[in-house]
Amino acid sequence: MFNNKKEEILQKSALLFRQISNTLDTKTEHIDNIRYYEDFFFGGANLEENNVYIVEIKTQNPNIKADKKEKNSKEDLNTETNSQIGDNYELELTTYEIYDENQNLIAVVDTDGNVSFSDEYLTNLENLPPEYYAMLDLSAAEFSLQEMTEKDIKLSNKDIENVITFTNRESYSDNSYSYVGVSIQSVDNISSIDSWARHDYEGNKELYNLDYAEFSDSVKTKSFLGNDAKYYTYSVKNSDGKVVETMEDIFFVQGDYAYNFAFKVVGNGDADIEAIKKSVTVKDIDKSKVGSLLVKQEDDITYTTVNGSANVEYSAPMTWNINRDAGSNSSMVNNGVDTSVIVFAIDGNYRIEDALNSMLKDYSKKTIS
Repeated sequence: MFNNKKEEILQKSALLFRQISNTLDTKTEHIDNIRYYEDFFFGGANLEENNVYIVEIKTQNPNIKADKKEKNSKEDLNTETNSQIGDNYELELTTYEIYDENQNLIAVVDTDGNVSFSDEYLTNLENLPPEYYAMLDLSAAEFSLQEMTEKDIKLSNKDIENVITFTNRESYSDNSYSYVGVSIQSVDNISSIDSWARHDYEGNKELYNLDYAEFSDSVKTKSFLGNDAKYYTYSVKNSDGKVVETMEDIFFVQGDYAYNFAFKVVGNGDADIEAIKKSVTVKDIDKSKVGSLLVKQEDDITYTTVNGSANVEYSAPMTWNINRDAGSNSSMVNNGVDTSVIVFAIDGNYRIEDALNSMLKDYSKKTIS
């Protein structure tokens, strides 16, 4: 739960900021601000929406670049010109994207102020009571930034871009969001902070494809929050060699408890991680009130034999369980996480394409039924 309405607005604005920023060309586009209106009216359409977020996007005017290129060309030909770059053009063009409180797109507004409602929003409007829907004139919708009341808030990009947003793990299973993860356990439950860090380091190296993930060469030592800490870093690249996420894990002891902070940011974000770390504070935990804490470890490996057309033995962490066994292939799911793996047992006379087709047919039959 949010402590107050302003905190809720800030967190939701931060989600929108990251969601939209990932779609922009950073060389020519940026978010200028996000406005929250408790009540917003679309003029001419007889339409009102509550809890609306309006994102103002600035785009470099392409005419300026063309004007500059033309002037440079004339100067190269020693031709005199009185043209002044930008005199006849705005430096930046402004568009708007309008969202509801659940980050669903309501409408976009182009540089001329024309409003285009999203298909999903239009479908939802059709579910309104007929007498209300008949009063709407969406084709006549007009957009203007109405005067803000004391219940409305305007946030600049500086207000938003450094907000850390905490969400449920299940809500965002892709790599488009940054996060801070925290694990805490009693000092009595670990052999040493070094062993905890090394166990985590080696475990992550086994999980990632090292053709795309680059880890620090070892677990290292530094000071964090006045404590001797162990840490390691890694980054993940896509097939084009672009860094898509940067990670740092820090382990330290303070008082009666050991801590692991995991900082992940989108892209090549070493500077962002440093800024986030500087914002962290840790207060001593009262052991008499909290008691003993234990972080679940996955040292034990479960060995599972698939009894199909061929006997296949493979290992998987204890959190993975078989959810489908179809002879030549079986699938496993990681409990509570949106990940799965399929294992095929194929003899020399059976092609992988045939195995995949067979599996897809099985799944399509289940879906249809």
